[in-house]
Amino acid sequence: MKRATKIINRVSGPAVSVCLACLLFFGIPEESEAQAISETTKDLVEISVIDSFSLSLRFNAYPEYAFVMWLPELAIFDSDLERSHTNNAIDGEWFEKDQGYWQVKGQAGTDKKSVVYKCILKPLSAGAMMLMLEATNAGQHAWTDYAQLVICLAPDKRNTAFSDKSGTRSFITSERDEIIPLRTAGEVGAYNHYVVGDRSDTSDSIQRAHVHDGFAARTSVDGKITISFIWENAARVDVNPGGLDCIHSHPAIGPLNPGDSKSLIGFIIINEGSAREHHSAMNNLINKYCNY
Repeated sequence: MKRATKIINRVSGPAVSVCLACLLFFGIPEESEAQAISETTKDLVEISVIDSFSLSLRFNAYPEYAFVMWLPELAIFDSDLERSHTNNAIDGEWFEKDQGYWQVKGQAGTDKKSVVYKCILKPLSAGAMMLMLEATNAGQHAWTDYAQLVICLAPDKRNTAFSDKSGTRSFITSERDEIIPLRTAGEVGAYNHYVVGDRSDTSDSIQRAHVHDGFAARTSVDGKITISFIWENAARVDVNPGGLDCIHSHPAIGPLNPGDSKSLIGFIIINEGSAREHHSAMNNLINKYCNY
C-alpha cells in the first residue's frame, strides 16, 4: 500500500513530499464551486454533531445503520504514557462548513506537546467517505513516528447489527499482509492494540503486536455488509470488542518538527462484501487519490 504524505516545513522551505489529492483539495475553490460541491454531496452521508468531538454518521446506502466517530478522541505523542489531556475547539468552533464540506478543527496536547488539527469530511458516494487531515506540530518538541491521533469508529448503541463482542467479525491486516479476524490475532480482551510497521512506543511500557497497515473492518451479524476504515499512513490499529465495541485507525502524524504540518488521507467504506474485498477497495482508493 502506497504511503503518500505531505509534509510542509514552515521555516526552511517547500514540502518534501506531496499527495496529489491534498494539493487539489486544499486549494480554495471559487464560491460557486463550493456551492456545487455542497449540492452534489449533501445527500450521500448524513453527518451531525453528537457532542464535543463526536459525530453521527449515517451512510445513505444503508440508512438503517448509524455509526459514531470520535474525531479525534485524543492525541498520543511518543508513547502511550504521553497522551493529550486537553482537546479544544479553535475560535470556539469545532464543527463547521468549509469549501462546501463539513470539517472539524481543534487543538490537543499535554503540558509540553501540542497538535493543531483540521479534518475535512468528503463523501465520495452513498457508501464511502474520504477524510482529509492536516496536523501541525504547535509545540516546542519534535515528535517521533509513534505520534498519532486516536480516531474511533463505533456502531451506534441501537446499531446491534455491527456489534461484535467475540472478535470473530472484526478484521485487521497481519504483518504478512493477510486479512485475519481479531480472534486469530491473539487473545481477545477489552482493548486490542496493533502497531503499524516497525515503529515503537518510546516508553516500552507495553509490548504491542504489529500489523501491516492501518486497515480495520467490521462485518455485520448476517455476514453480508462490511464497514472498514483506513488511513494511508497509520501508526496504530485498535479493535475493541468490549466497551464501545469500536474499531480504530490512527493516522501517523509523526515524525514532525515544531512548526511543520503533515497532510494525510483516510477512507471509510460501507457496502456488501468481505473484509478482504474491502481491503482491495481501500488499496484502489489510496492508489487513486494519493499518487504523486
